[in-house]
Amino acid sequence: MKKFIGILLALAVATSVMARVNTTRKGLTTQRVATESLVVPLDTVTADTLHGGKRGFVDGGIVLKGYSKRLSDRYETFFVTNNTENAIGHVTITFIYTDMKGVMLHSRTETIACNLAKGATTMAKIRSFDTKRLYYYAGPKPRRSATPYKLKVRIESYEVVMKRE
Repeated sequence: MKKFIGILLALAVATSVMARVNTTRKGLTTQRVATESLVVPLDTVTADTLHGGKRGFVDGGIVLKGYSKRLSDRYETFFVTNNTENAIGHVTITFIYTDMKGVMLHSRTETIACNLAKGATTMAKIRSFDTKRLYYYAGPKPRRSATPYKLKVRIESYEVVMKRE
């Protein structure tokens, strides 16, 4: 009986090894486009919230709006709109998290790759600072006990992408 189970086990292992398929595609190449990068520093103006006004937070032609982070979310999401005259490659943003009294809870700077053409909008997603899921963005109160927070934003820089002809 043990011999029979051993043979079945060996056959199962051999079959699974033979069934593997190499899914790597051959013959694919990438096309390089020559670009120049120019990092443009902006004024350090802060906004109380990303969606405090109807236009959102505007600084130097970059608009941030629609910020969302519920208590159970692992990610923070918001929209980035490029209202500059050029395409942009990435945006560097400082996030300052405060409690409802204005005491700072956390601060961080994130560089978001967005590759936005002039006038385009994209949704950005970053990992939440709240790894233990104890905080929620000020708004509707969640079912379980948690601490609300406010957000201040500062756009540090953005990359202007220009194609060489």
